[in-house]
Amino acid sequence: MPKAKDSSKRRPRIRPKSRELKKTGLAKLRNCRCFEEVDRRLRLGWSSMELTKFVRDENGECTDITEAYVRKLIDQHRLSIPPADLSLTSTNAKVVKNAAQKMSNGLSELAELEKLYDIQKSRIDISFTNEQGMQMLLPSTGREVFYAMKILKQSADLKASLGLTKKHL
Repeated sequence: MPKAKDSSKRRPRIRPKSRELKKTGLAKLRNCRCFEEVDRRLRLGWSSMELTKFVRDENGECTDITEAYVRKLIDQHRLSIPPADLSLTSTNAKVVKNAAQKMSNGLSELAELEKLYDIQKSRIDISFTNEQGMQMLLPSTGREVFYAMKILKQSADLKASLGLTKKHL
């Protein structure tokens, strides 16, 4: 029988810095003193390159990470701002136009999801009627309910990403 290794002789693992940054990168940006100004300028349509220079050179923050990574964090933050919020808070015409286009696409997708949900509800009704007529439970009813639930979840996620509703955990 092979001997079990003694865990007390093992060296402790050291987590690479790159993994730590991935977990806390966006939080690091949000903790900067100039974050509110970065957010405001993002909504005005400033490029991520200009904002990176603003954060690193003018404010002297996030100097422990690369310029490319700061730019990536700013882009991630830009993507996290819901289009509905952008269209209301931005004064830049191009930003508002892009946000309105995203909203339009999202609303079209929401309409399609609503149609799918209506179809799924009718399938559940048919399955339920069959169950009552046969006086026994059918496994297909559970699947139909499951798919209806998935459609509702996808619809709620899309509404939250568009900024139409708040995401609840």
